[in-house]
This record gives sequence, structure tokens and C-alpha cells, in this order.
Amino acid sequence: MLWAEAQLKNYGLPTTNDYEPTLAEFASGFFTPEDPHGFRKRNERRHHDFPESYYSGLQARLDNWILPKHGHFLLSGLNDVMIEDFILDIPRSDDTKSKILVAYRYVLDTARREDYLNENPAERVKMVTVSDAKERQVFTSEELSKMSAINLERLPPTFRRSGHL
Repeated sequence: MLWAEAQLKNYGLPTTNDYEPTLAEFASGFFTPEDPHGFRKRNERRHHDFPESYYSGLQARLDNWILPKHGHFLLSGLNDVMIEDFILDIPRSDDTKSKILVAYRYVLDTARREDYLNENPAERVKMVTVSDAKERQVFTSEELSKMSAINLERLPPTFRRSGHL
């Protein structure tokens, strides 16, 4: 049905259906190999060849974060304030928040491209600055022994004092 509507619009013919999908209806399988909106095909035509893990990561962010929160909204009911509040409230790292926003932008940009939206509200949301990087500490002997099958106490004393551990 969406394909037929798009074909009518492409030829400038009036459509008789004013149906507007919810975000969940529109984005179902968006980053999968079946890709109902041609997102992958457009990337391939631009020679943007991403590995399968890239698309599966985007699909996971869509399925696990975006659709449970906003999937029930009509596309026209989404706005930048609600998207920004949602992104900032996600209990994950800043980097993960930005990746979720990128997935959201891809979906809504395609909705704009298909004339469901006049503009992409996710584009007005600023990316999250990655600021929560923590300094990594050196592992303690106890932590090393838990991670390793080597019993540190059984190593020769000269090896332990040499600075290798």
C-alpha cells in the first residue's frame, strides 16, 4: 500500500488515502535486509558499503530504544523536544545516546523523503557530547588472578618484581 501511494505521488497523481502510519508501522524492519524503504539500497548506490553489523546495530537501537518509547506516535506527532528529552534520559553512555539519535535521524529522514513529514525533527536535536569517558586504572593482582588462569603467587619472585605485572 505504501509503495502504491509512493508511485502515485511520484507521477503527480492525487491519492485517495490520507493514511498516516505510526512510527512503528513506518519503521518496521527498517534496517533489515528486507528494508521496505530502500535505505540500504540508497547507501549501496552511493557506494556506502557498510557491514551487516552496522545495520544490525541500527536495527537493535531502533527495536530496543526508539520503538518502545515512540513507536505508537503518528509520524507527524513527533517533535524535536520529545526526541531530545528521550535521548538525554536514556540510561546509557553518551556515545550510545548519540548512536540512537543517528538511527532516529535515518528513519525520520526517510519519512521526510517519502512526504510523511515536512522536516526531520531529529535533525534539530544536537548530538550528545561524549564526556563520560573514565580514566582506566591498572588491574590489581586480585583482578588479574580472576581474569587469568595464572596463579600470580606461584610465579617466581624475580618475575613479579621485574615489573612485568
